[in-house]
Amino acid sequence: MSVNASDDVVQLNGFLIYLILFADDTVLFSKSPEMLQKLLDNLSIYCQKWKIEVNTDKTKIVVFRNGWQPANFSFMYEGKKLQIVDSYVYLGMLLHYNGKFLHTQKRLSQQGSRALASLLNSLKHVFLSTSQECLRFDSMVGSVLNCGNIGIKSYLLAPLLA
Repeated sequence: MSVNASDDVVQLNGFLIYLILFADDTVLFSKSPEMLQKLLDNLSIYCQKWKIEVNTDKTKIVVFRNGWQPANFSFMYEGKKLQIVDSYVYLGMLLHYNGKFLHTQKRLSQQGSRALASLLNSLKHVFLSTSQECLRFDSMVGSVLNCGNIGIKSYLLAPLLA
């Protein structure tokens, strides 16, 4: 995928980032709608070359923006209009259009509460030592609460470190 370096590409610690791949997931980044459409077109060419299909029903676009301004853009992939959404869950993290993690924190809190309720229910039927109960808590509840913890901590600490 050939993309010319420009002001439209996201930069992180001096690196130009327009694409992140993890397993069978792909995330495209751009600062402008024109560049994002170009990235989508390039992705289509790449996928056609390697005979890979993109499930456009699962493909969503989040336009990060301030305030409640609607995202008045339209993006196409191989002739199909892609849906623009206010938030999307990627690798367990809820990414919201305003870039804040409040919704993510609430979601993780709810998931942690459900995991704790499930744990407490399972402990009614079996006797475990305290250390075994703690291990079970760490694996069932702690793992849920720590999902994305680094990203949230970095976001919350950023204003303090600036």
